[in-house]
Amino acid sequence: MAITYTWSFDRVEVSTADQPIDLAVVAHWRLTAVDAEGLVSSAYGSSNLGEAASDYTPFDEITKEQLAGWVIERMENVTEDNLKEALADQIEAQKKPKTVPKVPSGWS
Repeated sequence: MAITYTWSFDRVEVSTADQPIDLAVVAHWRLTAVDAEGLVSSAYGSSNLGEAASDYTPFDEITKEQLAGWVIERMENVTEDNLKEALADQIEAQKKPKTVPKVPSGWS
């Protein structure tokens, strides 16, 4: 079943002291997966952009695709494909849960 993945950024921290002003230095990101049935899973993190942002782009000209690329470049021990696979597994687990909540019928 097809899953749609979307990068979003809850917040981007920018430099106020160093030149250039408004250099993106930390991105707070979320990768969300939605399948055709509407089931959703997501991963959240923050990335220190450091050298990835050294090719200065004025803050208001940064695209989501560019920022996602910087985040992916800075990930350690995980790839974008690994994240997507984990999100797909979470969606599959929602379809076939290993546990369900239950309370004995005599309890109130």
